[in-house]
Amino acid sequence: MNNKDTSTPLETDWDRLDKMTDDEIDYSDIPRLDDKFFANARVYVPPSKRENFIQLDEGVLSWYKSQSKEYQGLINEVLRKYIETQGTQHLKVAEAVAEYHIEKALMANQFAAEGELEMATMEMAVDKVHHPYIERKEGVCRGKPKIVGTRIKVSNIVMAYERMGWTPDQIVDQYPHLRLEQVHDALSYYYENQTEIDAEILDDERFVEEMKKKYPSKLRARLQNKYAD
Repeated sequence: MNNKDTSTPLETDWDRLDKMTDDEIDYSDIPRLDDKFFANARVYVPPSKRENFIQLDEGVLSWYKSQSKEYQGLINEVLRKYIETQGTQHLKVAEAVAEYHIEKALMANQFAAEGELEMATMEMAVDKVHHPYIERKEGVCRGKPKIVGTRIKVSNIVMAYERMGWTPDQIVDQYPHLRLEQVHDALSYYYENQTEIDAEILDDERFVEEMKKKYPSKLRARLQNKYAD
Protein backbone atom coordinates (compact mmCIF):
# COMPACT_ATOMS: atom_id res chain seq x y z
CA MET A 1 0.00 0.00 0.00
CA ASN A 2 1.30 3.44 -0.96
CA ASN A 3 1.47 5.69 2.12
CA LYS A 4 2.51 8.74 0.13
CA ASP A 5 0.43 11.84 0.86
CA THR A 6 -1.26 12.74 -2.45
CA SER A 7 -3.50 15.52 -1.15
CA THR A 8 -3.17 18.97 -2.73
CA PRO A 9 -2.07 21.65 -0.27
CA LEU A 10 -4.41 24.61 0.15
CA GLU A 11 -3.21 27.86 -1.41
CA THR A 12 -5.45 30.18 0.61
CA ASP A 13 -3.49 32.78 2.56
CA TRP A 14 -5.57 32.65 5.76
CA ASP A 15 -3.28 35.07 7.62
CA ARG A 16 -3.82 37.75 4.97
CA LEU A 17 -7.60 37.17 5.04
CA ASP A 18 -7.72 37.53 8.80
CA LYS A 19 -5.96 40.89 8.56
CA MET A 20 -8.24 42.30 5.80
CA THR A 21 -10.66 45.08 6.65
CA ASP A 22 -14.20 45.32 5.28
CA ASP A 23 -13.11 48.04 2.83
CA GLU A 24 -10.49 45.73 1.33
CA ILE A 25 -13.03 42.99 0.45
CA ASP A 26 -13.78 42.72 -3.28
CA TYR A 27 -17.56 42.80 -3.81
CA SER A 28 -17.40 43.08 -7.62
CA ASP A 29 -19.07 39.71 -8.21
CA ILE A 30 -21.50 40.06 -5.27
CA PRO A 31 -22.53 43.74 -5.14
CA ARG A 32 -23.97 45.03 -1.90
CA LEU A 33 -27.76 45.35 -1.61
CA ASP A 34 -28.64 49.04 -1.64
CA ASP A 35 -31.78 50.95 -0.67
CA LYS A 36 -33.21 50.58 -4.19
CA PHE A 37 -33.11 46.80 -3.88
CA PHE A 38 -34.94 46.79 -0.55
CA ALA A 39 -37.50 49.33 -1.82
CA ASN A 40 -38.55 46.87 -4.53
CA ALA A 41 -38.14 43.72 -2.46
CA ARG A 42 -41.23 41.67 -1.65
CA VAL A 43 -41.67 39.12 1.10
CA TYR A 44 -42.90 35.79 -0.27
CA VAL A 45 -44.57 33.40 2.14
CA PRO A 46 -45.24 29.97 0.59
CA PRO A 47 -48.86 28.82 0.99
CA SER A 48 -49.40 26.64 4.02
CA LYS A 49 -50.12 22.97 3.53
CA ARG A 50 -52.98 21.09 5.18
CA GLU A 51 -52.79 17.33 5.42
CA ASN A 52 -55.85 15.70 3.94
CA PHE A 53 -56.74 12.27 2.66
CA ILE A 54 -58.56 11.85 -0.63
CA GLN A 55 -59.50 8.76 -2.57
CA LEU A 56 -58.20 8.55 -6.15
CA ASP A 57 -58.86 6.01 -8.84
CA GLU A 58 -56.03 3.48 -8.94
CA GLY A 59 -55.24 4.34 -12.55
CA VAL A 60 -55.08 8.07 -11.78
CA LEU A 61 -52.72 7.58 -8.84
CA SER A 62 -50.51 5.18 -10.83
CA TRP A 63 -50.18 7.71 -13.63
CA TYR A 64 -49.11 10.50 -11.27
CA LYS A 65 -46.60 8.19 -9.59
CA SER A 66 -45.14 7.33 -12.99
CA GLN A 67 -44.60 11.02 -13.76
CA SER A 68 -42.59 12.02 -10.73
CA LYS A 69 -41.35 10.83 -7.37
CA GLU A 70 -42.86 14.05 -6.03
CA TYR A 71 -46.26 12.99 -7.35
CA GLN A 72 -48.16 14.50 -4.41
CA GLY A 73 -46.77 17.94 -5.24
CA LEU A 74 -47.68 17.34 -8.88
CA ILE A 75 -51.30 16.58 -7.94
CA ASN A 76 -51.40 19.76 -5.83
CA GLU A 77 -50.02 21.81 -8.73
CA VAL A 78 -52.60 20.41 -11.18
CA LEU A 79 -55.43 21.26 -8.77
CA ARG A 80 -54.04 24.76 -8.26
CA LYS A 81 -53.88 25.36 -12.02
CA TYR A 82 -57.45 24.16 -12.36
CA ILE A 83 -58.62 26.62 -9.71
CA GLU A 84 -56.77 29.46 -11.45
CA THR A 85 -58.27 28.69 -14.88
CA GLN A 86 -61.64 27.01 -14.29
CA GLY A 87 -62.48 26.83 -10.62
CA THR A 88 -63.77 30.36 -10.09
CA GLN A 89 -67.11 29.92 -11.85
CA HIS A 90 -68.87 28.32 -8.89
CA LEU A 91 -67.87 31.28 -6.73
CA LYS A 92 -70.47 33.41 -8.54
CA VAL A 93 -73.22 31.92 -6.39
CA ALA A 94 -71.32 32.65 -3.17
CA GLU A 95 -70.69 36.22 -4.33
CA ALA A 96 -74.38 36.72 -5.12
CA VAL A 97 -75.37 35.38 -1.71
CA ALA A 98 -72.81 37.66 -0.02
CA GLU A 99 -74.22 40.69 -1.85
CA TYR A 100 -77.73 39.66 -0.81
CA HIS A 101 -76.78 39.53 2.88
CA ILE A 102 -74.89 42.82 2.67
CA GLU A 103 -77.98 44.50 1.21
CA LYS A 104 -80.10 43.04 4.01
CA ALA A 105 -77.69 44.35 6.65
CA LEU A 106 -77.62 47.85 5.12
CA MET A 107 -81.40 48.05 5.03
CA ALA A 108 -81.61 46.79 8.60
CA ASN A 109 -79.27 49.56 9.74
CA GLN A 110 -81.32 52.12 7.85
CA PHE A 111 -84.58 51.02 9.48
CA ALA A 112 -82.96 50.99 12.90
CA ALA A 113 -81.60 54.52 12.42
CA GLU A 114 -84.98 55.82 11.35
CA GLY A 115 -86.68 54.14 14.28
CA GLU A 116 -89.21 52.39 12.02
CA LEU A 117 -88.61 48.98 13.55
CA GLU A 118 -87.51 47.85 17.00
CA MET A 119 -84.30 45.83 17.01
CA ALA A 120 -85.85 42.98 18.99
CA THR A 121 -88.60 42.36 16.42
CA MET A 122 -87.02 43.74 13.28
CA GLU A 123 -87.28 41.58 10.18
CA MET A 124 -85.17 42.06 7.12
CA ALA A 125 -87.23 43.89 4.48
CA VAL A 126 -85.54 42.40 1.41
CA ASP A 127 -87.66 40.22 -0.85
CA LYS A 128 -86.47 36.66 -1.27
CA VAL A 129 -84.52 35.91 -4.41
CA HIS A 130 -86.65 34.56 -7.26
CA HIS A 131 -85.63 31.06 -8.31
CA PRO A 132 -86.99 30.36 -11.80
CA TYR A 133 -85.54 26.84 -11.94
CA ILE A 134 -86.85 25.60 -8.58
CA GLU A 135 -90.34 24.26 -7.90
CA ARG A 136 -92.38 22.17 -5.48
CA LYS A 137 -95.04 19.70 -6.67
CA GLU A 138 -97.34 17.76 -4.42
CA GLY A 139 -96.76 14.05 -4.84
CA VAL A 140 -93.40 14.52 -6.60
CA CYS A 141 -90.19 14.02 -4.60
CA ARG A 142 -92.33 14.07 -1.45
CA GLY A 143 -93.16 17.73 -2.13
CA LYS A 144 -89.58 18.87 -1.64
CA PRO A 145 -87.92 21.62 -3.72
CA LYS A 146 -86.53 20.29 -6.98
CA ILE A 147 -85.28 21.50 -10.34
CA VAL A 148 -88.15 22.34 -12.70
CA GLY A 149 -89.11 19.52 -15.05
CA THR A 150 -86.91 16.92 -13.32
CA ARG A 151 -86.87 14.73 -10.24
CA ILE A 152 -83.51 16.13 -9.16
CA LYS A 153 -83.99 17.70 -5.74
CA VAL A 154 -82.10 20.72 -4.48
CA SER A 155 -80.70 18.46 -1.76
CA ASN A 156 -79.23 16.16 -4.46
CA ILE A 157 -77.29 19.08 -5.90
CA VAL A 158 -76.17 20.15 -2.43
CA MET A 159 -74.94 16.65 -1.58
CA ALA A 160 -72.89 16.52 -4.79
CA TYR A 161 -71.46 20.02 -4.23
CA GLU A 162 -70.89 20.07 -0.47
CA ARG A 163 -70.15 16.43 0.40
CA MET A 164 -68.70 15.00 -2.81
CA GLY A 165 -66.81 18.14 -3.72
CA TRP A 166 -68.07 18.35 -7.32
CA THR A 167 -68.01 21.67 -9.13
CA PRO A 168 -71.18 22.85 -10.93
CA ASP A 169 -69.57 21.81 -14.22
CA GLN A 170 -68.94 18.31 -12.88
CA ILE A 171 -72.53 18.08 -11.64
CA VAL A 172 -73.76 18.88 -15.16
CA ASP A 173 -71.45 16.17 -16.49
CA GLN A 174 -73.06 13.67 -14.13
CA TYR A 175 -76.60 14.88 -14.94
CA PRO A 176 -76.43 15.70 -18.69
CA HIS A 177 -80.10 16.72 -18.79
CA LEU A 178 -79.35 19.64 -16.43
CA ARG A 179 -78.01 23.04 -17.43
CA LEU A 180 -75.41 25.03 -15.54
CA GLU A 181 -77.83 27.82 -14.65
CA GLN A 182 -80.17 25.26 -13.05
CA VAL A 183 -77.35 23.98 -10.83
CA HIS A 184 -76.37 27.51 -9.77
CA ASP A 185 -79.99 28.35 -9.00
CA ALA A 186 -80.30 25.20 -6.86
CA LEU A 187 -77.20 26.19 -4.89
CA SER A 188 -78.50 29.76 -4.50
CA TYR A 189 -81.81 28.35 -3.20
CA TYR A 190 -79.86 26.23 -0.71
CA TYR A 191 -77.87 29.17 0.66
CA GLU A 192 -81.11 31.11 1.15
CA ASN A 193 -82.89 28.16 2.80
CA GLN A 194 -79.96 26.30 4.31
CA THR A 195 -81.69 25.25 7.54
CA GLU A 196 -84.61 23.79 5.63
CA ILE A 197 -82.47 21.87 3.12
CA ASP A 198 -80.07 20.56 5.79
CA ALA A 199 -83.07 19.22 7.72
CA GLU A 200 -84.39 17.67 4.51
CA ILE A 201 -81.08 15.89 3.93
CA LEU A 202 -81.20 14.40 7.43
CA ASP A 203 -84.81 13.38 6.84
CA ASP A 204 -83.86 11.66 3.58
CA GLU A 205 -81.02 9.81 5.28
CA ARG A 206 -83.38 8.57 8.00
CA PHE A 207 -85.91 7.55 5.33
CA VAL A 208 -83.27 5.49 3.50
CA GLU A 209 -82.23 3.74 6.69
CA GLU A 210 -85.87 2.90 7.48
CA MET A 211 -86.36 1.47 3.98
CA LYS A 212 -83.21 -0.64 4.34
CA LYS A 213 -84.55 -2.13 7.56
CA LYS A 214 -88.04 -2.64 6.14
CA TYR A 215 -86.89 -4.04 2.80
CA PRO A 216 -83.46 -5.63 3.29
CA SER A 217 -81.44 -6.34 0.18
CA LYS A 218 -82.07 -9.88 -1.13
CA LEU A 219 -78.88 -9.73 -3.19
CA ARG A 220 -76.80 -8.87 -0.13
CA ALA A 221 -78.37 -11.73 1.79
CA ARG A 222 -77.62 -14.17 -1.05
CA LEU A 223 -74.01 -12.99 -1.23
CA GLN A 224 -73.59 -13.27 2.53
CA ASN A 225 -74.98 -16.81 2.48
CA LYS A 226 -72.78 -17.73 -0.46
CA TYR A 227 -69.52 -16.56 1.13
CA ALA A 228 -70.49 -17.79 4.60
CA ASP A 229 -70.35 -21.42 3.35
